[in-house]
Amino acid sequence: MRFAQRGVLCASMFGVLALLRPLLADEPKPDVQEPQARQLFDEMVKVYKALPAYSDHGEVSIALKLPGDVQTQSIKTSATFARPNKLVLDAGHVRLVSDGTRLTTVVFPLKKYLVAPAPEALSLDVLADNPAGALLFGGPSGPAMNILWNLLVGNDPTSALLRPDVGLKLEAERQLEGKNYQSLLIAEKDRPDVRLLIAPDSKLVQRIELVIDAEDLKQVKAESQVSDASVVWNAGTIATDVPAEQTFGFEVPAGFTKVAELSSRRAPAAERKDPLEELVGKPAPDFTLTVLDGPEKTRLLSKADLAGKVVLIDFWATWCPPCMAELPEIQKLVDAYAKTNPKGVVVIAVSQDNEPGELEDVRKLVEKTLASKELKLADGPVGMVALDPIKTIGNAFHIAAIPTVVVIDGKGIVQSVHVGYRPDARETLSDEIDALLHGRSLFNAKNDADHQNDAGALKD
Repeated sequence: MRFAQRGVLCASMFGVLALLRPLLADEPKPDVQEPQARQLFDEMVKVYKALPAYSDHGEVSIALKLPGDVQTQSIKTSATFARPNKLVLDAGHVRLVSDGTRLTTVVFPLKKYLVAPAPEALSLDVLADNPAGALLFGGPSGPAMNILWNLLVGNDPTSALLRPDVGLKLEAERQLEGKNYQSLLIAEKDRPDVRLLIAPDSKLVQRIELVIDAEDLKQVKAESQVSDASVVWNAGTIATDVPAEQTFGFEVPAGFTKVAELSSRRAPAAERKDPLEELVGKPAPDFTLTVLDGPEKTRLLSKADLAGKVVLIDFWATWCPPCMAELPEIQKLVDAYAKTNPKGVVVIAVSQDNEPGELEDVRKLVEKTLASKELKLADGPVGMVALDPIKTIGNAFHIAAIPTVVVIDGKGIVQSVHVGYRPDARETLSDEIDALLHGRSLFNAKNDADHQNDAGALKD
């Protein structure tokens, strides 16, 4: 799925949508923008650009139907904005507050905060370059927040949301809590469609739905085990009156430490095309991991600590069915190399869980989940489990879907990346690790093979 500037996958749908991408890319979808639908879209854009202020206390709801079970998750998405530059944005673990003079970013799990000058005007770049952007655009709220904030502060929301191949369709009115709403379908060719429910009087969006075809899910059921899925954002009560000044006041909680820098979600402009794959053949970004180190203990592990070893990093989460399907294969890798090369290989399972709120609670959830699956990834000399609740490491590697595996050689060079669940993960990754242990470069080998194929094609 690609939204505006950068491809993001709705977090609780990471694995499922990664499997759906090739199917969706081949689907013939309409690229016609019906005149009535385009008129409604233009009216909506005009209304949002003219709002002096905007506030909602929304919620994203995700549901995955699995054999004998339905997994659900709800995430609050509270925001209050007044033009040009006042904001209170609660993105769960990160709160962003601008009083018009100062921009304060608070990261609750780390108990740290950053204060910077407020921008002259709020923009998508300001949001995206803040840690809140990782949760705002890269998490479960991603599709809805991309649309909402493009409407509110985007330079050109029409171009961002309606590429030339995107269709628009005005559907029959739909009811929501006893009220009628206009239904506008944004028809995508290479990703699921998006449905907006728009209040007919105010032209404000009350609900955004990710439209996932059940037939597509059936085609990947054998791998994902998901037979139905939904991702919905409801705005809750919307207000457009300018709030009182004290709304944008904020006092940092006691015990929090002020820092000079917090990592951002965005890659440099030159890498935005496909930043994850752009890492292949280049030094891995610097990182420091919080690694589980026995009962109620953690330790820090940096990239430098891993020098000379082949490192496999598996990005996963407890709520991600494809991740949980792949972890037993990762466990087999850990067990195998603990016997054959315990000093040359490190396998790190980096949890992307960010609920519940406190780091210790996330730890308990991860440990309980692994124990229930009889996984002992952190036992022995090869395997480790790390926590990344605010996606600091995930963002450094531009992780846009899970499970994602990154393989790094002993010199710290990213040699390969694998996105999505694969039944043959253990065999594939084992072959790659063995090649690196024998001094062969996966990246150079791929280039050589590509060149040979090109040469063969020219001869033919």
